Amino acid sequence: MKKHIFSSLLWIFSLILTACAIRYLPDMVSVSANATGMELPVTSVERSDSRLSLTFSAAGNCLELSNLLEILDSHQVKATFFLTGTWTDRYPNETAQIAKAGHQLGVLGDHYQDFTSLNRQEILLELRTTSDKIQELTGIRPKLFRPPYGTYNNEVIRSASDCGLTTVTWNVDSLDWKDQGEDAVIDTILNHPQFGSGAILYFHVGAKYTPKALDSLLTILEKKNYQAVPLSQLLYEKNYTLDTEGRQFPL
Repeated sequence: MKKHIFSSLLWIFSLILTACAIRYLPDMVSVSANATGMELPVTSVERSDSRLSLTFSAAGNCLELSNLLEILDSHQVKATFFLTGTWTDRYPNETAQIAKAGHQLGVLGDHYQDFTSLNRQEILLELRTTSDKIQELTGIRPKLFRPPYGTYNNEVIRSASDCGLTTVTWNVDSLDWKDQGEDAVIDTILNHPQFGSGAILYFHVGAKYTPKALDSLLTILEKKNYQAVPLSQLLYEKNYTLDTEGRQFPL
């Protein structure tokens, strides 16, 4: 009899735990939750609309920045710029200019290097230093991190999360750094198998042909009814999961 009562109570308790787990699971999903248990960055987003994002990495020169900002403004498009701390040191006015134009800023680390070669304390220092520099110049604390070269491991992503940063890479690389011309950049993007709604496009601030390519590309995107938005308007902040490729899916 006692054994039967105990079994019944255990069964009821299990049901309660299961119900609670189902009720609160969406809010507990982490930035890098996925089926394999491996930490992953966000690479793209599953969306029911036509949104995609243009992202730029700034770690070298800023020769084309003014042209980029003018073109984005002429198309009324906001983008996301990932900066190194050393870049903000060299170009403090340009850093503030990007933010003033309404674009989102993210972190590349204080130095452009492979973060998988760093220990946890070194990673935290790189991220916090850059975030502090950007905040000091713009008044805005970054919320996104892009690992240089797109290389990462569990420690890198977990450390970024501990700094309040979501790790984001890309799924469509423009290859603009090859300097093969405007048409090459456009063709690389539009013919990429993963180009489409929810795509995260990757460009470089100092690439020679990116401004001209960007102007033409934005015109094409407009004709195709795509909406280019900053990552803050593309990513899901909570209630999502990642597949094994890093694509966000809403729950």
